Amino acid sequence: MAHATDLDLTTKDITGLASADAIVSFLSKLGYKTDVRTSLTPEAVGLSGDSAATIKTVELVSEDEDQFLRVVFAQPKTLTAKVRNDLVRVLGKGIQDHLLILASDFETLEFVLLEKRKTERSGPSGVPRIQIVPRVISLSRRYPSRSDLQTLRRFTWTGRDGLDQFDKLRSAFDHATYAGKYFQNRGLFSDHYLEDRHCLRSDRVWGDNPSSIFLAVQQQLKDAQTRFQHKGKQVIREGLLEPLFHRLGFEPVVHRPSNTDQTQPDYLLKDGSGNTLTAAFVYPWDRWLDGPDIHDADTPEENPGACVVSALDDGLADWIIVTNGRFWRLYSRHAHARATNFYEVDLVEALNATGETDPNEAFRYFYCIHQRPLVDVTGPPKKSCNLLHPYVHYYRPDG
Repeated sequence: MAHATDLDLTTKDITGLASADAIVSFLSKLGYKTDVRTSLTPEAVGLSGDSAATIKTVELVSEDEDQFLRVVFAQPKTLTAKVRNDLVRVLGKGIQDHLLILASDFETLEFVLLEKRKTERSGPSGVPRIQIVPRVISLSRRYPSRSDLQTLRRFTWTGRDGLDQFDKLRSAFDHATYAGKYFQNRGLFSDHYLEDRHCLRSDRVWGDNPSSIFLAVQQQLKDAQTRFQHKGKQVIREGLLEPLFHRLGFEPVVHRPSNTDQTQPDYLLKDGSGNTLTAAFVYPWDRWLDGPDIHDADTPEENPGACVVSALDDGLADWIIVTNGRFWRLYSRHAHARATNFYEVDLVEALNATGETDPNEAFRYFYCIHQRPLVDVTGPPKKSCNLLHPYVHYYRPDG
C-alpha cells in the first residue's frame, strides 16, 4: 500500500535484512506489492551456461498491478560485477522497469536500478538505441551509515503507479551519488569549500555557538511528523515555516495563497527594511520535492524544480529556498543547471545527529547556509559564510 510520506528507518531495519524473507518483508513495509512473490530459475530470466550456474536463487519479489515496475532478488554464489552485469543484461531486455537486489552471504547488499537511456546513434532501423545503465548502491548490512538510511527511506512507495515510483527511485539513487555526511550537494557548491576545514569551517559564522538557535529549532520541530503530516500547506506555514523563517533572520511576506494554481513562490523573504533577499516555495510536511505528488492536497501536480526555474528566469531572486519542513533546498540563478543543481539538508537528521558527532556540526550545515545574509546586499563582493548573498563568488562552483 502506498504511503503518504517516506518512512523513517532505523539501523535495526537494515541489520535485519539477513534473508530473502526479510528483504520481502522490508519491501512490504515500504509499501511495495509483494503478494506476487514467485520463485524463478536462472534460465527463466534469460541466463544460461556459466552465468546461470553462478546463481543460487532468483525471485520476483514485487510487481505493481500495471506491471510497470518489478523488483527482483537474486542470491549469487559470489557477489561480483560479472554476476550483476549478466542479470542487468537479461532483465534490461524486458519492457518493464527493474530494481534488482543482490546478496550472496547477506553481509553486503546491492540495490541496482536499471535505467534506460536513449543513445544518440540510431540502429539500422533508424530507431534510437536504448542503453541499460545499472546504477548501484552497495551497503554493509551490519553497519549501515546515516546516508544509507536516508537513501533507503526514499525507496518508500509513495508513487501513484510503477512509472511514478521508478522516477522516485531514480531520484533516490541521485541522492546516494551526491550525499555528503550531513548534506546533499548536487553541484551547487564545491564540496571542497563545504567540507575542508580551511574554507567554510574557518569562517567566523561557522565558529559562532549555535546552541540557542539549535534548541529553538529543535523545539519547533518537536513531534513535527504528528503535528503536520496530512495537515496541508497552511498548517505547516503558520505552525512551522513562518517561525523558522523568522529564526533565520527573514521577514516572510506571503506571495501566493496556500491553495492555488499559480506557480509563484509562496514567500518573499525580506530584510527589516523591506528589501527582498530571496524567495521560498513551501510544501506540506515531507512532500516529495522532485516532481508532482498525489498526496499533496494543495498542489499535487506542481513540480518544485520547474517552478524554481521559472521564478529564477523571471528574476524574482538570485537564490530560492524550497522546503517541505523536513528537507531544505537552496537553488541559485547562477547554477549551470537551475533545476537539478541544489544544496539540501534534512533538518530532522541535522537535529538528531547525535552519538558519534556533535549535533551542532550537522546543524551548522543547515543554519550557516540558509540564514539571512550577514552582509550588505548593495556592497561589493565579500567572502562570507552565508551563501544567500547574491555577490558571493567564493563558494560558487565556477568561482
